[in-house]
Amino acid sequence: MKLRIVSESRTELACWAVVKTFVLVAVLSLVIDPVTRSWSKSTESVLKTTLPAQIKAQKGSTVSIGFSANVVKVYVTPGTKVVAGQLLAELESREITEAVAMAKLRVAVAEQGASDNASGTQRIVAKEQLDAAVKNVESAHARFKNYSMEAAELGLAQARKDALRISKLVQQQLATNQELENATKQESLEQRNLLATKENWLRLKQDADAADGQLRMVKLQTENRPANDDKSAAKLNYQEAQIALRQALDREASLRVVAPQSGVVLQVNVQQGTMAAAWTPLFQVADLERLEVNVPVSSRMAQSIKPGMVVNVILPSEPPVKIGAKVSEVAFVADQNTQSHVVKIIVRNPTGDTAMAGLEGTVEFPHGGTD
Repeated sequence: MKLRIVSESRTELACWAVVKTFVLVAVLSLVIDPVTRSWSKSTESVLKTTLPAQIKAQKGSTVSIGFSANVVKVYVTPGTKVVAGQLLAELESREITEAVAMAKLRVAVAEQGASDNASGTQRIVAKEQLDAAVKNVESAHARFKNYSMEAAELGLAQARKDALRISKLVQQQLATNQELENATKQESLEQRNLLATKENWLRLKQDADAADGQLRMVKLQTENRPANDDKSAAKLNYQEAQIALRQALDREASLRVVAPQSGVVLQVNVQQGTMAAAWTPLFQVADLERLEVNVPVSSRMAQSIKPGMVVNVILPSEPPVKIGAKVSEVAFVADQNTQSHVVKIIVRNPTGDTAMAGLEGTVEFPHGGTD
């Protein structure tokens, strides 16, 4: 009887031990599983790819004029805040001043011709117009004759030679990539300068040809005027003269260089007393409140990045600022120069008006991405 009771006690103890072990395992699994998942997620979140990025203003404008002119006054410096239409600089051009005077005289003569009483006043005005036309021809041909593209051509040739030399030095590890980049930028600048010089040369030639044509027209109007003018033709000539005057006045108005948009002046490429060449950038104005961050990536990585992916943009402020943002655009076609795809991200400038355009930041892309 005692043996049976002892046997049942041992069996009962063994069962309780199994139950306790099962409960312990279940509790441990409930505790460990969330920790394991959290660690796994934490590990996944740490995995990221950090790439350099170029920063520029989302909205910017380059200010230039289509003709050469002397710089009389510059009213802004880099960093100046401006509003659209604000005066940036005043220029002067003898060529444009003469063109406006010529156009006004032409309108006056054409107006007399279109009136019903051509008189001695008309002949006097016509004579003045003829004299002005002769002076305009002499001035236009003098400007064209004295203009040369030699300096611009020599500048481009030297820049190309320097870029090639530095490229070879980089291959020999005797120069830095920054020096090569500066040389390449200088070559591009000289190319644009030569292009602007050629355009200015062509414009001066066209101005000389136009002055010749204007002189011939004035001579026909003043020396070979028939006794009974065709009034309809005279009225048409008057309308054409008014159009030419408006165009001349528009060019004269452009001598007052104004800001095309509100923002901050980033570059001022002119100085008082110098000559501003045709189509050469004079000012650069940008809205710095929103920045465009461009990241060159490989073709393989571009396939895994989609618009809307959440990334971290690190801006080079003091101290650096990390901003969460979403990918705005991924270029499907690779850039011909760098053979890379460009990922575009738009962020708000945390400092408001600090000029970060042209600086380099970084962007963190998470593995797998997050929409």
